[in-house]
Amino acid sequence: METPHSFAARITASFALGCLKPKSRVLDVGAGDGAIAAAMLKGGLQVTAIDPNQAAVEKSTALGVNCFQIELEKFEHEEFDALLCSRSLHHMQPLDKAMAAAYRLLKPNGLLLVDDFGYERVDQKTAIWLFNLAQLIAAEEKPKKGKDEAAEKHRHGWLTAERHESNTLGPGHEQSEAISLWRHHHEIEHHVSSFERVKNALLDKFEIIEERRVPYLFHYLCDLLPHTKSGADRASLIYNWEKELAQVGGIEMCGARIIAIKA
Repeated sequence: METPHSFAARITASFALGCLKPKSRVLDVGAGDGAIAAAMLKGGLQVTAIDPNQAAVEKSTALGVNCFQIELEKFEHEEFDALLCSRSLHHMQPLDKAMAAAYRLLKPNGLLLVDDFGYERVDQKTAIWLFNLAQLIAAEEKPKKGKDEAAEKHRHGWLTAERHESNTLGPGHEQSEAISLWRHHHEIEHHVSSFERVKNALLDKFEIIEERRVPYLFHYLCDLLPHTKSGADRASLIYNWEKELAQVGGIEMCGARIIAIKA
């Protein structure tokens, strides 16, 4: 049964599968729950994964993924045909060491596949769309959460907490509040690197052969949807809505994919 998480994993895995030949040897950097690595395995790639978090390694291993608990810079292995960095590079510090490790682990002419985002690309109208949609989903799902409601509320409190100030200070304040909360979460609380910073670090070691913008905000909303087939269907609708709305200028497309080659 597909869920919102497996839907999102399939979208990323499809990116890698579209770039690589069958049986290519791939390192999934920052495996998370292992869903992307498992989808790549199912698609015919030979996948190894790494993640510094023990719980992530356990979840990946349970899905049949060969996963190691280690940071990229410390990982020693024979060279891979490709590395996939999905939603991970923006957390890595220092970036130059991460890029040096990626370069070392790739075969000559190997590919570095990056599926990431630029938090700095989100403007006021985009933040308002995301926050309001997140709060709508949370309000719809709240009666169904039961015993897990408290954990979900804590995890996503920054997106779903009621913004009392906007009710009294008007629309202009609501806009500045939404973008301020977005920036505070990424810049202050999680020290996320901008996409341009990630890209500049990458260019020190690799040649970019393709770059394109893609939907990304749906990832946040997938976390709020029920882990059911109906939740996956709604995730698909949100993904397409984000893409179509960005294409006509309603919101910003903040996701980014890069295909880079080891020169």
